[in-house]
Amino acid sequence: MKIETKLSFKEYLRLMFLLTYKKPFMVFLSCIGVVMFIGSLFYFLGIKVPVDKPPYFQLIFGFSIIALLPFSIYRSAKKNFSSSGRLQEKIIYEFLEDAIRITGESFNSELTWEKIYKITEIRNWILIYQNRLVANIIPKKSFGNSLSEFKEEVKKRAFIKNNFSPFKKYLSITLTFLPILFWVLIGLVIIFSIAKPEIYLIPDNYEGEIIVVFDQKDGEAEKYLDKKRVYEIPDDGILYTQFTWNAGNKNEEFHFKGNDIIDIDEVKSNYAYREGSSDSDIVSIIDKGAYYYSTADGKDYIFRATRFIIAPRKYLEEYSVEAVTDSIIKYIE
Repeated sequence: MKIETKLSFKEYLRLMFLLTYKKPFMVFLSCIGVVMFIGSLFYFLGIKVPVDKPPYFQLIFGFSIIALLPFSIYRSAKKNFSSSGRLQEKIIYEFLEDAIRITGESFNSELTWEKIYKITEIRNWILIYQNRLVANIIPKKSFGNSLSEFKEEVKKRAFIKNNFSPFKKYLSITLTFLPILFWVLIGLVIIFSIAKPEIYLIPDNYEGEIIVVFDQKDGEAEKYLDKKRVYEIPDDGILYTQFTWNAGNKNEEFHFKGNDIIDIDEVKSNYAYREGSSDSDIVSIIDKGAYYYSTADGKDYIFRATRFIIAPRKYLEEYSVEAVTDSIIKYIE
């Protein structure tokens, strides 16, 4: 059997990308990069994600994986193809009983079947590996109608590793795409678990507990601003709203609602004030956790609420949402 091949740079580049991204680790790394990059974009676009600081590292890392890595593969492939004259030559492969005779425009060589490390079929290619790293590249189209005959010749030589059986192909494809599917599902879970954007408008100079009670038929009507939910907190800090419970990772904004809307600083839920701290007079808001009040059998919710405290940091610990929550329970019951 004799075939003739001539490789173009476009074909070589496609193969380099295919060989790189068929590795499970590269699939895993690429998925991590995509999740990091999208999550970082969400942060800088104003959509809240569960990070405490601007995710500069995640943005740069994600960009490197999804943009710079492919570019480096392209540059490496371009350099290899341009510097290797043999890759660009017309090559004739002659498959003999005991060897493969390879004839190029500037070289001749012969490779005995016993010295072949493995032969792999990958999409539009047949790769004849001389060792773990070096392979002869043959486009499958070069075989014409002789591809099946070539595979049978290889299978006759049991000592040559190959992936020609359907089971091996499906196993390889499964091992490649399972990590992709896993991380796609993780990404979808993250995206669809983000709650609808919310704006809390708080009376100027208000200090104390803030509780928003959801799913109240007689509560304040739903209000929106730029497709964001708006909660106008009354002077007593308790808002009963007709809005349904907003599930997911929170995407919240807190403002004083005077003539000029002023952003309010937020602190972590585990914040603890230190005596004499330089930020003691900064008015901040702290999340005190959602509250779920259900029927005695636990099957239905009577109400669900978000709870916060707003005050200068040195006074945050002087307030408690528990007593206010108890009063809401008595009021609703």
